[in-house]
Amino acid sequence: MSPILTIIIPTYNRLSQWQSLSKNIKEITDTFEDKINILISDNFSDDGTINFLNEQFLKKSYPKIGIIQQPKNIGATANIVELTKLVKTEWLLILGDDDRIDIQEAKKIIIELENKKIKKDWIILNSISGHLNREISQTHPFNKNTLLSSSLSVFRLLFKTSLKKYGFCGVHIQKTEYAKFIYSKFAINNFLAWPHIFVFISILLNKDLNILFMPNKLVTQSAHGADVLFWPTDSFTFHELKKTFMFIDFAFYSKEKFDFWIYFIYFIRHLYSPYFLGLLVTWRLYSFHEFKKNIFRLLSNYKKKYKRIKFQFKFLLNCSLFPLSIISFLIFLIPSKIYRYLVPKNIMKKIDYLNFKQKNLDKCKNGELRRV
Repeated sequence: MSPILTIIIPTYNRLSQWQSLSKNIKEITDTFEDKINILISDNFSDDGTINFLNEQFLKKSYPKIGIIQQPKNIGATANIVELTKLVKTEWLLILGDDDRIDIQEAKKIIIELENKKIKKDWIILNSISGHLNREISQTHPFNKNTLLSSSLSVFRLLFKTSLKKYGFCGVHIQKTEYAKFIYSKFAINNFLAWPHIFVFISILLNKDLNILFMPNKLVTQSAHGADVLFWPTDSFTFHELKKTFMFIDFAFYSKEKFDFWIYFIYFIRHLYSPYFLGLLVTWRLYSFHEFKKNIFRLLSNYKKKYKRIKFQFKFLLNCSLFPLSIISFLIFLIPSKIYRYLVPKNIMKKIDYLNFKQKNLDKCKNGELRRV
C-alpha cells in the first residue's frame, strides 16, 4: 500500500533538538512504515545537524525518510516550499523541528485519511503546548469531528474566534496539490513566515472546501506563546508584519466589497489584540531590542508597502495605524518599574535574565568583560 501522508520537517542548527526528535521520528517510521513518508531539509546548518541526520537515518534502515541539504541558507519559508515540491503523497503535514508527534493520535488521523466516505480537502487538528513541564490543550472550536462544507461557514468561524488559533503549522493537514498550486502561482514574498495559512486562505477564497475539524492532539508544541515573545525582535517584527500584511493584502486586492471589510476587520483585530499589544510591552521591557526603532519600522513598513494603493484605502490604513502609534508612544513613556507590577513574574524573570545576558555580551564586545 502506498503512503498517504508525508511529514515535512525544515530544520536549521537544531542539533540539540534532533537528539530527542530522532527517537520520535524512528517511532513514527516503525509504526507507520507503509503509510507515512518523512522528508527533512537541512537549511545549510553549521552545527553538525546534517551529519547527525545522515548517521541516524541510514537509507538502508529507514527508506521512508528522505534527507536533503540546501546548498546555502535559503530562509525558512523557501525551505518549506522546496520540501513541498518533493512530496508525492496526497496529504502533507509541516512539523517543526522542536515539536513532537503523538503516535496514538497519529493512528486515528491515518484511519481518517484513509476513510474515503467523507470527502475532505483540509483537516484542522487540536494541539498541545508543552511548557514548564505542563501540557496545556489548545482551544479548539469543536469537541468532536465536525465537517464544514462551505468557505463562508469557515470564514464565519474564523471571524468569531481568530486566525491566531490556527497559526501553528502542526494543526494543519493539507492536500499536497493545493500547496503546490499556490506556491507555484504566487511569489514567495507573499507568504513568507505563514505559508500554510496563506495556502489555506487562498484556497478558501477560490472554492468551497470541505474542512474537517478534529479535536485530536497530534502535535505537541515545544515552543509556548511566552517563549515566542523573546525571538530576536528584528525577525519577530517581520514575522508579525507578514501575518497582518496577509490580511491587508487580501483586503486591498479583493474584488468584492464584502471580502474587503472582512479582511480589513481581521487586520484591525490582530493589530489591536491583547496578544499584539502584549508584544509591544515586552519589546519595551526587553531594552536592548531598541523599542522605538522597531516600532518605527513596524509603522513605516505598512505605509511603504501600500504607498501605491488608492487614496481612500491609504487614508483608511493611516487612520487604522494612528492609534497604534499613540499606544506605542504611551507604552514607551511609562516607566519600567510600573510594568513589573503588571507583567507575569515568569515573563519578567526571563526579561531580566535576557537583559543581563545581553549587557554582558555588549561588555565582551567592548573589551570590558572577559568571556568565560
